Amino acid sequence: MSEKPTRNPGSTRATSSSSRSTTTERRSSAASPRTTGARPYKTAATLSAPTASVAAERRTHTSGRSRATTVTGEWDYPLLAITAIILAVGLVMVFSASYPLVGVKFFLRQIAWLGLGIVALIVMARIPYGWWQRFAIPIMIVALGLLAAVLIFGDDRGGARRTFLSGSIQPSEIAKLAVVIYVSTWVASKGKHIAELSGGLIPFGIIIGLVTSLIILEPNFSTAIVVLAIGIAIFFVGGADVKQLVVVGIIGAVMLGLLMWQYQHSSERIMSWINGLSDPSAAEENVRRALELMRQLERLSICQHRRRSGLDRPDRRRGALCPVRLSLPGHCAECTG
Repeated sequence: MSEKPTRNPGSTRATSSSSRSTTTERRSSAASPRTTGARPYKTAATLSAPTASVAAERRTHTSGRSRATTVTGEWDYPLLAITAIILAVGLVMVFSASYPLVGVKFFLRQIAWLGLGIVALIVMARIPYGWWQRFAIPIMIVALGLLAAVLIFGDDRGGARRTFLSGSIQPSEIAKLAVVIYVSTWVASKGKHIAELSGGLIPFGIIIGLVTSLIILEPNFSTAIVVLAIGIAIFFVGGADVKQLVVVGIIGAVMLGLLMWQYQHSSERIMSWINGLSDPSAAEENVRRALELMRQLERLSICQHRRRSGLDRPDRRRGALCPVRLSLPGHCAECTG
């Protein structure tokens, strides 16, 4: 019978320990950087704690930046509702004013432009606001260039140069958007310094003064006042000093009033408005028609109230009619019993 080989416990432990040491050496040699002429490389296991934290911050910043440029956010439904109401009122006014004269011609044209405007709204809403910040200065330069060019090459209508291509392009409307983008970007870059005189109010006055001066030279005082109001509102929300705004507002109002008084058209409109407050018959034609319409609507409202309350119930057997007749351009209606 053959004897079974006996195992030596000591040799077994020595063999296992030597194999473990060999495996450990292989792992350490694989994890250690190579130094044979090539540039040492780092793996995830050999990154130190500060290096790993810096890499994590870079990844977080990069991912956040990509999300900021791709995610557009939710729609502002209250703002959309207000815009829709204004558009609906505008369509009704265009239809009411043009239908008796040319039918639905201008109404259909307005609907076509409304469709193009909705498409433009959707496209513009998908653009991240950071893009507008990067191009704020070029947009303002283009707006100023157009405002200067219209004074030389614009269409002369009624003693004013406000448009290009027979009224198709009006640079002052482009200037409104440019003021919103540029002033918002400028206010955001100033931060707390916006309340300072040298760092906030004076540069703001130069920017808005340049835009409004070019618009006044057209002349177009109503648009200049709107642009001025837009800029002051953004400047105030951005953290401007209220006292400085009040002083500048008073000075600007006086100067604007003096400039408007120098132009015959503006002064006549102001005097017509003042005279219309005391004597409506001395107001302009559109003001007189508006006042007459308000009077007729007031009479119609009183008549309907009396009918609902039973104070002026007509006698149907005799065919009695309510004594109010509403007469509008292109419309004729009777309030019958």
